[in-house]
Amino acid sequence: MLGKAAVVGPARPRVPDEVLLVLVVRAAHELAHRLLRVAALADATATLLDAIGPAKRRKVETDLFREAQSPGDLALRLGSIELLGRAGGPGTALELQKQFVTQGLVPSTFTTAEYSALIREDYNKWSKLIKDANIRPN
Repeated sequence: MLGKAAVVGPARPRVPDEVLLVLVVRAAHELAHRLLRVAALADATATLLDAIGPAKRRKVETDLFREAQSPGDLALRLGSIELLGRAGGPGTALELQKQFVTQGLVPSTFTTAEYSALIREDYNKWSKLIKDANIRPN
C-alpha cells in the first residue's frame, strides 16, 4: 500500500511577468507622485517653521530631534529628520550628521533643489516607461 501524499494547500497560480511588470510600474508611479507631494509638504512646513519666533522654534527643533532619535515609528523619525534638514537652525546639519554616524549611516546631502530634481527625474523616467508600456489604471 502506498502512503498518501501530503497536502500543503492549494497551488498558487503563477502570475505572468507582464502582470508583475504592470504592478511594479504602477507602484513606482504612485511612489513618485507621493514623493513629489511629500517634498512639497516638507517645503511648506519648513516655511511655517521659518515664520515662528526663535524661542518656539528652538522648542520645535528640540522636539524634532527627540522624535528623530526615538526608537519608535520610522516614518515619524524620517519626517523629523527631513524637517530638521530643511529648516534647522545653526548647527543642525552637524548634529544630524552625528546622529546618522552614531547609527552607522553615512548621509549624502541634497539641497532642496537637488532633491526636487532627483524626484522629478525619477518621475519622468517612470512616466516614460508607463507611457511606453501603454499602462492604464483600472
